[in-house]
Amino acid sequence: VRTNDLVIPPNGTAMLQGIHVLKEPARIHSVRAHMHLRGKYQMIEALYADGRREVLSKINFQHGWHTTFIYEDHVAPLLPKGTVLHITTWHDNTAANKHNPDPSAWIGWGSRTMDDMGNAWTDIAFMTEEQYQVRLKDKLARLANPERAKTNEGQ
Repeated sequence: VRTNDLVIPPNGTAMLQGIHVLKEPARIHSVRAHMHLRGKYQMIEALYADGRREVLSKINFQHGWHTTFIYEDHVAPLLPKGTVLHITTWHDNTAANKHNPDPSAWIGWGSRTMDDMGNAWTDIAFMTEEQYQVRLKDKLARLANPERAKTNEGQ
């Protein structure tokens, strides 16, 4: 995402999208949205090479609470090389947003609280293809046997 891509009009809303292509297999351990006063919502999706889409997180952003959401071991996203992470953030510059100090202002990307941004902070562990195949085999076995998932076996 280029920093000049975010423009939130007065009394309006905006949506910003970005992508990141995984150059190696990975496992996501946690996610955290980071926006400012006009931040509203953020979603991260995995777009797989076979055309499937999977929602990995949906965060109803609250400026007063910058919460990190940690995946349980048995549901942490396991992603093959080439997966596209598609991040979408929504901003609300209207009077309906109780955190908005001035709905009449034009808002752009910036590090000041009065500016805004749309970051998706993720804790990602990259791995080799061999490590990915071992984890994938274990994940498939856990899906076939839900009782095994409760014990976090194979982690």
